[in-house]
Amino acid sequence: MPRAKAAASAGNDTAEQQIRKLWSGGARREAAEVFKAAEFSEAQSDAILADLPDLRPLISQ
Repeated sequence: MPRAKAAASAGNDTAEQQIRKLWSGGARREAAEVFKAAEFSEAQSDAILADLPDLRPLISQ
């Protein structure tokens, strides 16, 4: 997905903002794709998943 790759390449902070924006706008699958494409540290991943627990099943697909 081009959106996901663009967000991931822009940096982790931007990717996290993009995930939250997509998620709050109802674009759940796109948010999951951005999450998968980004290279977050374990701490960053844990923080995002703690705030968006429904994201976990989507990234596992």
